[in-house]
Amino acid sequence: STTQLNTTEFMKFDNDGLYHLDDDTSDKNFQEAMNTMLEKLYNKYPNISKAKIKELFVKAQGEALTSAKNGTDIPAGCAGNSVKDIVQLVAYKFDKLFKAECVNSTFPAREVEAKPTAAKSNQTTEQNRAISEGANGIASAVKYVKDTVVNACKGAITNPDKNNIHTEFGMDSNGNIVFQEDDTKAVFDTIFSSLKSSIGAFANDALTKLGGESALKKLVQAAWIAAYNDFDSSQSNNVTNFVNKVMSNLETMINKLKTNPELFEVYTKRSSYADTSVTNNVKHYNKKDTYCGDEVIDYKGPITIHTDGTVHISNTNDDNDYQTTMSDVLKNLITKYSSIDPDTVTKVFRDAQKKALEACQQNRFDCPYGTGNNSGRVEDWRKDWGGKDNRKGDSKDNAYRIDMDQLVQMTLYYFDKLILKEMMK
Repeated sequence: STTQLNTTEFMKFDNDGLYHLDDDTSDKNFQEAMNTMLEKLYNKYPNISKAKIKELFVKAQGEALTSAKNGTDIPAGCAGNSVKDIVQLVAYKFDKLFKAECVNSTFPAREVEAKPTAAKSNQTTEQNRAISEGANGIASAVKYVKDTVVNACKGAITNPDKNNIHTEFGMDSNGNIVFQEDDTKAVFDTIFSSLKSSIGAFANDALTKLGGESALKKLVQAAWIAAYNDFDSSQSNNVTNFVNKVMSNLETMINKLKTNPELFEVYTKRSSYADTSVTNNVKHYNKKDTYCGDEVIDYKGPITIHTDGTVHISNTNDDNDYQTTMSDVLKNLITKYSSIDPDTVTKVFRDAQKKALEACQQNRFDCPYGTGNNSGRVEDWRKDWGGKDNRKGDSKDNAYRIDMDQLVQMTLYYFDKLILKEMMK
């Protein structure tokens, strides 16, 4: 490519161990070229350790950028600052280092790459059989409630406007769904009580096999969270449309459990956005004791997807920390969802990253209920999302800036919705 790069300032980052350019636009083009180049080197030398190749490649990057800046040791044909020039200069430096290494030492052999851990359900055969039988047993009762529950929900609403409710949800310290407004809670409780009544009358034994009322409530909770995939806002939605979607999701889940009972542990897991097991020991997260005192990220500008699938923000320095944090979170999610293929978890997480950043940039009314205010609804009071706080437009000084904590929470909120949607296909 003849695209010009600003190589005046550069630095080595800790998240990937590679060199980055200080200019955001130039770094995007530089990273794409370097990622492709490194993969080609891995393929060119299939018997040599990837760690050794990367070690030499990083040295070559540093020497090439230094040469480009100082105008020293540059072969003919690559004296400019285009992407093509820099790639050729890095290749030149790599070849010099590689040949010197050949003379002085023996290259370590290519590592045997461990195969990804296969997805494995933690449920026993007996549990799966009981869940399958339970789902079969309550399916008719769920369908019956689906056809009648909307009017019951409207009757439970005290607001004069019975056609719309504030649907935003949060989580308490035990992973149970909570709501900002009483009418929202009344709608959720009405759905749950209607299901209990119907199932109790027709299929109580089946409900016991499924796991009892607590299991049913977790399934309703999952169906509620999954419903947000079909609405532009978590703040206010039409009662009929929202309740119908919750019930449709629940019916889909029950039907899936008939033949795929192993999905039960996915549907009933606690939401990740209020699960400290996902954020414990994550870098750049919860590192200070003051409210909203964590690292601030500038998310303005294009969101880019690199060739390895990773999601990047435009600010080079902040993107370094963003990559480190998100990599830690993804590893924890893969561990948490051990019954789902790691590639699927990764795909959904990266989609959640992109959607969360877009929601922040566009100031959308789609975010989780804040988890603070000492209301007993959270295990970490500093995870308060606080509605539209720290999104675009709050003020000129803080526009497009957000605490890392809140960006992680926003990403996990989208992950919760999307992983349920994926597992309902």
